[in-house]
Amino acid sequence: MEKDTRTPGLKRRGTLTYWIPPDRDIKAGYPIRIVRLPRELTDDEVSAKCRELWADLEIWRAGQENGRTPYSIAWLIFRYKHDPHSPYHKLRGKTKKSYDYLCNKIEFELGPRIIAPRKGAHGITGEQVLGWYAGWEGPNGETPSAAKHTITMVRTLARYAVIIACPGAREFKDLLSTMEFPVAQPRTVAPTREEVKAIVDQAVKDGYLSIAIATQAQFDLVERRTHIIGYWEAGQWTSGWRWQDIDQRAWTIRYHQNKVGLMLREFDLNDTPRLLELLELVPKDQRVGPVIKCERRRGALGPWNERHYAEVFRGICRRAGVSDEIKSMDMRAGGGTEADLTPGVTDRMLQDAFGHKSAQTKEIYRRAKQRNAQNVVKLRQGRVNE
Repeated sequence: MEKDTRTPGLKRRGTLTYWIPPDRDIKAGYPIRIVRLPRELTDDEVSAKCRELWADLEIWRAGQENGRTPYSIAWLIFRYKHDPHSPYHKLRGKTKKSYDYLCNKIEFELGPRIIAPRKGAHGITGEQVLGWYAGWEGPNGETPSAAKHTITMVRTLARYAVIIACPGAREFKDLLSTMEFPVAQPRTVAPTREEVKAIVDQAVKDGYLSIAIATQAQFDLVERRTHIIGYWEAGQWTSGWRWQDIDQRAWTIRYHQNKVGLMLREFDLNDTPRLLELLELVPKDQRVGPVIKCERRRGALGPWNERHYAEVFRGICRRAGVSDEIKSMDMRAGGGTEADLTPGVTDRMLQDAFGHKSAQTKEIYRRAKQRNAQNVVKLRQGRVNE
């Protein structure tokens, strides 16, 4: 069958129209043999559908040409990353980089494994999956977080395999859905207000006003660092605080969280005097573009790279006498923990302070549970002694 550039794969039989892949692809194992096109489609819609189906075929062919066995995990990963309709292409740059790392790891270790069961044999078994997980976790279970992220990526690939009707995909996805894996223990570290003050004061002393502002903002506003300092995507800085988001007369700020959709955040900075004091230290001629600019030793000020930020933050903490256990990302948990211990702060208020859509997510950041448990013991004992 010759490929027509407008309607590749189109076949007409009387008044009916079909899309049919070439015989050589069917013989090579292409799963779609014939697609009947609805009669009500216009000529333009028929053309668009044919080109869409042919694009899928070419992705499948590319997987074969790159030495990936059809319906193997390597083939699935190739298609997941190259299919123009794949959810992979909707990921933000930072997330896509993480997915690339995990996909490369999975392909290197599991690439040749076939998802669809061969004749007379079973497909991928639960015992095999448990073996994979054990390998990712390490012989002594020392990397549970890495194992969790990797198995989550396998589940993402399995869901995509179902979408593209990969043989055996439904069984593979259902298998993964029924399996349970150890949950990585969440962090329990939460800096106190005194520790935050020590870090902020040291950052100012060291000439890193940007880190002082970001750290205080994370703690005071219970905010993610990324939503304050922003991040690089496709060579551009995005999604951090900008001076145009701040009303410098009333000193209010308005911006959005974007981890799960857009969530508006508005704060009166007069209620956070230390943070306001730090912002006012920024020279007026520098109050354009990103609020958090890296104080480079060479060249002009510019947005921070997250890894570099973390390295500089670690040095500031050490000079401030703050434990290495405390990381920049813990500032948000510190603010949430202090809020959790503040009389009058309800669970709903805490959820809104974090900007969470789910009421359960805040539990990750509430790190005063042991102190709360001890307080319950004290209150009960006090009642016994009445």
